[in-house]
Amino acid sequence: MAPKPSVPKATPQALGGVIDALARKQHLSEEQLADLSGVPRPTLSQIIQGRCDIDTDQLYGVAKALGMKSSELLGDAEDKTG
Repeated sequence: MAPKPSVPKATPQALGGVIDALARKQHLSEEQLADLSGVPRPTLSQIIQGRCDIDTDQLYGVAKALGMKSSELLGDAEDKTG
C-alpha cells in the first residue's frame, strides 16, 4: 500500500502571522479585529503571537472579519508553513 501524501498543516505561528499581516494591510487594530470577529482581544492577541491554537468558530470569525473564507486564511498560513 502506498503511503498517504502528507497534508500541509498551518502552524499557529504561521496563522498568527498571516492574520496580523492581513489586519495591518486593512488598517485594523487588534482591538478592531477582535470586535469584528467576536474573538476576545486577549485570545486574539495569543492567536496572533502563535501562542495558542484557534478553534473553528474563532477561525470563521477572524476570516469573515478580514473579508475572506476560513479555507483561504488557512491556505495562506499553510503556504507560509512550507
